[in-house]
Amino acid sequence: MNEETHLPDSANQEAAGDSAVSAAAFPSEPFACPNCGQMLAPECRVCVACHQAIDLALINATSTQAATSQPEAANRAAAAVSRVPFPWVLFFALLLVRLAAAGLAERRWGLVKAELVLGGVEMLCAVWVFYDAHHRAAPRPFRWAFGTLLLWPIVFPWYLVRRKTPHAVCPFIEGMGMPIVLLVLLALGVVITLIRGPLK
Repeated sequence: MNEETHLPDSANQEAAGDSAVSAAAFPSEPFACPNCGQMLAPECRVCVACHQAIDLALINATSTQAATSQPEAANRAAAAVSRVPFPWVLFFALLLVRLAAAGLAERRWGLVKAELVLGGVEMLCAVWVFYDAHHRAAPRPFRWAFGTLLLWPIVFPWYLVRRKTPHAVCPFIEGMGMPIVLLVLLALGVVITLIRGPLK
């Protein structure tokens, strides 16, 4: 008789212990249902919206995934705030290459043919910039292409750096309004044309 009465007491104690552990494992604050996303009170064990039993393993998995995704989202936001610096070294290197190529082409084919060849190269670069920026989902692909066509030594090396940092921004090309960008690019193009004229 003593053993028979002792067994139910131990079973009750185990059940009470399991319920205490289960209650301790559940969140102490309102949580989202892992099945439908409805916010529930900490004492809920069955969702009031989808009427599904709350699975503790799913709650833990959801909270772990949210905790791991927060640093990634913070890193993406920090990268998006960063700006694309102007590549001065690449700018001077390409400018010297452009001047050397212009001099060699002028000696070989004459001034008109040299300008046509170099203009064709800049046009091909502008077409490539447009398709590459569109393929990489970079903001304002038309602005990059138009800037490359007008100001190849300035915009083209800038885009070569910008395409390697997809989350960064370039406020000069991508941030201002289209009329302002066009006016600035046209003004710079005129200035460079006037400077190049006396050098020839």
